[in-house]
Amino acid sequence: MAWQIFYSYAHEDDELRKKLVTFLGPLRQQKLITEWHDRMIDPGTDWDRGIHDELSKANLILFLLGPEFLDSDYIFSVEVEAAFERMKRGEAKVVPILMRPCLWDRSPFSELQIIHATRRRFPPRVLSTKRSERWRRRSARS
Repeated sequence: MAWQIFYSYAHEDDELRKKLVTFLGPLRQQKLITEWHDRMIDPGTDWDRGIHDELSKANLILFLLGPEFLDSDYIFSVEVEAAFERMKRGEAKVVPILMRPCLWDRSPFSELQIIHATRRRFPPRVLSTKRSERWRRRSARS
């Protein structure tokens, strides 16, 4: 069964969300995940209904934390509240990801284990070809 991911984020972090989507591309290609975010709402669709419907289907809810996210009354009153209820009922996993420095430790997310995308390069840097070649030569000598 594929994880159904719901991305909750502030629009100021849309470029970071796109990088995360790209990073998870191999999982999508292997059909291990399906993804949804609010940019996928069709024109003419009721915004609240679209978010509510997709949030109720997701079994993995990713909160991309940054200052604007934590400042959004809409995100907290609609998405965070519904996600925490679903988590309490065992219907979904909630994973906060710290995308940019913010006061996450003063929010409801302080109770959850978070992923610190800001502590290391995210997505992780791939080894350069020269480094990979040096590693292959060293390991071949052993």
